[in-house]
Amino acid sequence: MTPDEIADFQAKFGYKPTAVLVAIDALAIYVHEDNPLQCMSMEQRERVFAADPNVYLLKDPKKPIDTLSGEFVRSVISRDGQMQAKKGGYCPITRNIREHELTRLGLLASAR
Repeated sequence: MTPDEIADFQAKFGYKPTAVLVAIDALAIYVHEDNPLQCMSMEQRERVFAADPNVYLLKDPKKPIDTLSGEFVRSVISRDGQMQAKKGGYCPITRNIREHELTRLGLLASAR
């Protein structure tokens, strides 16, 4: 997201979007708790890894991550998700970065 996009987001919601590092380059995607998406195909995952090293979530920093967003993050930074990043020419994140992001979002215990 550009600084202007982040400022617009913050003006609208009252907080900055939560950035999750998923690769050295990836597409910014907003996942809302009301999103009807139940799953993603491998082709859809491949599209995630396109330009920005973060996925941005509509997540209030005072609240835990919703189930669908949590599953999306786990999928993107899973081994399969990181293999898609690598196929796209990006450097996958390390295990330490993965664990850091999952811990920061309160998802580590359920990811093991």
